[in-house]
Amino acid sequence: MAAAEGAPVTFHWAFDQTADPPGSLEVLLAAGVDRVLTGGGPGSAWQGRAALETLVLQAAGRLAILAGGSVRAGHVEDLVREVGLQEVRARASAIGGIVRALRGS
Repeated sequence: MAAAEGAPVTFHWAFDQTADPPGSLEVLLAAGVDRVLTGGGPGSAWQGRAALETLVLQAAGRLAILAGGSVRAGHVEDLVREVGLQEVRARASAIGGIVRALRGS
């Protein structure tokens, strides 16, 4: 965090390897991390959507949960709506679905 010199910090995929996601999220919050890139565990973000929702609720806006891992146009709208995500990492082919989901249409 010191090396970031105040720049926003995203904790990358290593989060999906933790045995204690809730505890690990609190450690990252205490460290001042701005967002966590995760699929909600092994597999795709769609498969991990229940875990992602738990993390979004726990974070409660204190940091962003950035969902990644096989986010596709066919399910991105449902993923955003069901989980309450504000950010996703996806292929360019999913952009239309992401825009519709974030607009709420």
